[in-house]
Amino acid sequence: MSTTRWKDTKTPDLDTAIDLLTREVANDTPPANLIWKNWSLTKAFQENQNIVLNGQDITFNVIKYSFDQATLTDAEERIVKKDGFIIAYFNGISVNYIINQNSIALKLLRKLLSYTGRNELEKNSYTFSNNFFVWLIN
Repeated sequence: MSTTRWKDTKTPDLDTAIDLLTREVANDTPPANLIWKNWSLTKAFQENQNIVLNGQDITFNVIKYSFDQATLTDAEERIVKKDGFIIAYFNGISVNYIINQNSIALKLLRKLLSYTGRNELEKNSYTFSNNFFVWLIN
């Protein structure tokens, strides 16, 4: 399972982000060949949780999601069930997300947050030098 991290540049606080992530999502409609439908979104915790990591207060909650991904062809509709989680957290500066998706992560977050503009979400990843990897395996 791969995860990706994203920084939200639009939503100012965690409660707003969680409200956006858990509200009803409209099903995609044809003529698209790939449709996401039959959404289920639930919070893992009724109240946001707090934790101190490396001396920094972090407020978080976990959103569990599932949906049907329908691939439409001329002859049939093939449905694949997709599910996973999003950890939404606030580090005192910005709202961030950890999601257990890679290739569809940005599209999924943009759909759930109803974002239609540009640069509302920024990939939040670490870059490591080759020296680090050599050190890691030695």
